[in-house]
Amino acid sequence: MSTYAYIEEAPVSFGVRLATTLAVGCGFWCASHLYQRWRYAALEHEDKTMLQAQPGDTDRDKWIDAVKREAVNYGVSPSTLISLGSAGDIDAEMSQLGDTGTYARRHNPPLASEIVFVYPYLLAAWTGSLISIPYAVFLAASVALGQEDMRFRLAPVPMLFLFAASGAVSSPWGPYAWAVFTIPCAAVFALISFALKRIGGISWHAGDYLTLAVALMAALSVGTVFEFLAIHLACACALELAIRSIPACARLKDNVPYNAVLSVSLVGATLIAILKGNLL
Repeated sequence: MSTYAYIEEAPVSFGVRLATTLAVGCGFWCASHLYQRWRYAALEHEDKTMLQAQPGDTDRDKWIDAVKREAVNYGVSPSTLISLGSAGDIDAEMSQLGDTGTYARRHNPPLASEIVFVYPYLLAAWTGSLISIPYAVFLAASVALGQEDMRFRLAPVPMLFLFAASGAVSSPWGPYAWAVFTIPCAAVFALISFALKRIGGISWHAGDYLTLAVALMAALSVGTVFEFLAIHLACACALELAIRSIPACARLKDNVPYNAVLSVSLVGATLIAILKGNLL
């Protein structure tokens, strides 16, 4: 069943779409921020514990390596960077990041300073509402996964569960048929990930291939798979060019927030399919 037939079978009034857009979009925006606050608090608690550990401790050494990786994403508290710099555990340049205003503003920012991020959520929710309410939840969940991947380089389990569940419920195949295709697809991606790691040393995290399997099956079920793959390829090319030509993007070379690419591909594919069907 195509996207267009699916929309025609489930007409929704403008008022319902608007209410869905505001409720789902703002709801996921706030939920993502709450997760962010909790995550930063948990990381800061871990930092305080590790700062008290003895030098040479294996766990502490692993933690310092993680701090060095996460500092470029503003994931480490400024006080932790300053303390590690004072102890000589990290270089002076990285330690000085904790004293900069830019770093302090981007580390655990308040909700008011992230108002700009509500617009992608609203766009995703509105686009999804043109198909169905569950699909609005599905697209908004993809944006939440993308934002958390950009900030923490992970896919939170609750959001991943909502993403998969809403994808199953919104599928015109029905949730059971959707699961029959998606689970083997995720297993195939897991085997590919294992092979890539053994042969080429390329690490592909579980959250990445799980979200890819869910996104691909959702796009396939509503008839937007070609648009999805085209935008996916365009994003990959754009990222590669940015990494090679823009110094500020060089840090993304081995640290690409893949779920953000998936979210752009899903929302963009749905928009293109709707525009092609003259449904707006």
